[in-house]
Amino acid sequence: MVAAMRGASPQPGLSAWTALFFSSALLITAVVSYLAPIRGINPFSDLGIYESIYNNFSLIDVPGLMLRYEPGFVLLTWFCSHVMDFSTFLRLVDLVILWSFFLLLLRYCGREWFCGLVALLFFFLFPPFHSISAVVIRQGVATIFFFRFLARDGFAEYRARGTYVFVALMLLFHYSSIFALLAVALEGATWRWPRFAFQAWLLLTVGYVLGITGEIGKHMYEMAGLNVATLEAMNENADLVYTVGFKPGFLLVSTFFVLLPRLLIFLRVSHADPRTLYSQRIFRVYFMINGLATLTAMMPYHDRFFLWSWVMGAALIVVPLRAGQTSGEGRA
Repeated sequence: MVAAMRGASPQPGLSAWTALFFSSALLITAVVSYLAPIRGINPFSDLGIYESIYNNFSLIDVPGLMLRYEPGFVLLTWFCSHVMDFSTFLRLVDLVILWSFFLLLLRYCGREWFCGLVALLFFFLFPPFHSISAVVIRQGVATIFFFRFLARDGFAEYRARGTYVFVALMLLFHYSSIFALLAVALEGATWRWPRFAFQAWLLLTVGYVLGITGEIGKHMYEMAGLNVATLEAMNENADLVYTVGFKPGFLLVSTFFVLLPRLLIFLRVSHADPRTLYSQRIFRVYFMINGLATLTAMMPYHDRFFLWSWVMGAALIVVPLRAGQTSGEGRA
């Protein structure tokens, strides 16, 4: 009953299917790294900058580098640069992101072959996963810990000692993690009102379309003394111009993961209760993160904030597909 109220299935044991998925992914990663190393990276791209740092640590002031990039990422890449080339490092990051994503899906579905299929399809075909594995790899590494945080006991025990470890690791690899953690904290503060997150998301999404939430957010971070021009200046590629404001594509992706689970119920693919679907905690966290991201619409590179919710999307789809769907309105 406790697991049901938390809105997640008990953690399944690691069976032969899970072992097969991991061993296959590891083998494919090793073969691809050897036969098709990553070459010809644009030196002015984010990935090109990471590659330059990775290959020239002996010439770099590492403590000074930590002032620009998160210390966890700097130390990780410094260590890996001594034991593997940059191409292998990227493939390894891909593998661990895929594995942690699979375990997150397994938490909310339990059917291993299905979770493996969904994980592979989303990882290779859904653009946000390309972003965190080949563009903003610092956020990609932080996402590994975010997935484990979400999957930990149905992420019901925020005060558990192990939870703080995941939180600290996320922040060590990408400072935008504080945004996702703020959303999780807000969900935890409003759990007595299970539909609050959905209603807040609706309001913020309408404001996003009308350009209101972006302006509110801009006013808020200007009051906090943040000069958005400094964010533009951090971009190494002077030819890249980031468009701010409302983006229809962002709205489409954000609403897709909200509407598809309801469509599955309508088509009787799932027998989940539509009245309690959006009260599941995984949905409430998604609503909080995605809704708060609309407040960053006037900031350069605000896709980084939306990414935290988009990578959760597949978990929202598998929730109504699992057997024995139960209400997540309460908290143990």
